[in-house]
Amino acid sequence: MLTRPHTASSAAPSPRSARDPTTRLPCRYFRFLRRSPSMSEYSANDDDGVNQLIWLQERGDTCGPACVYMIERNRAQASLVGGEVRVRQITEMLPNGYSEGNGTADYSALAAVLNTVGIRAEARFVGNISAFVAAAPFPFIARVGWSGGGGHFVVCTKTTGYGNMVALDPWYGLIQPPVSGLPSYPVRSDARQGISRRIPIMGSLSGHMIILTS
Repeated sequence: MLTRPHTASSAAPSPRSARDPTTRLPCRYFRFLRRSPSMSEYSANDDDGVNQLIWLQERGDTCGPACVYMIERNRAQASLVGGEVRVRQITEMLPNGYSEGNGTADYSALAAVLNTVGIRAEARFVGNISAFVAAAPFPFIARVGWSGGGGHFVVCTKTTGYGNMVALDPWYGLIQPPVSGLPSYPVRSDARQGISRRIPIMGSLSGHMIILTS
């Protein structure tokens, strides 16, 4: 039933052979989501009780553009064109950074698109991720590498009073990994299926970040 992972790569891409067990979901699962005209928006409260809106990617390989869209909406409180229409526009703006079926080939392409739409940003590799998050100017985009291979992008927005980092995951929804455990990125819930996972999907922040500079 589930055949292809959502895909993102970086300057050091991961193998494409890995398969993520939560990709092509039957339409009935979308009853858990609040629908927009052409894509799904998921709403959930973080540990602090703050409502977070996550834009869930429609395609399995557009996590990068979906993250750019969430940053754009966060900054402008709205987009000139919304939903999947805007995500497709962002995908077309990636400078040789996207290929059909493979996702975003170069994480720095996301910074280039943000600069194009008027949001100053830069791509940076971070070695000490825990220290970076402790002092990070939220929000930022982070690349996740899966333990079985492949990659993904998420938007990190804050740390909570409970010591967790809030990640807006355009595939899985609201993910809150403990700051003390970074760079580990365990996925224990799935917004599309409306379930909690007894055995988490394991990932790790790779250190490839898109940081807003204004």
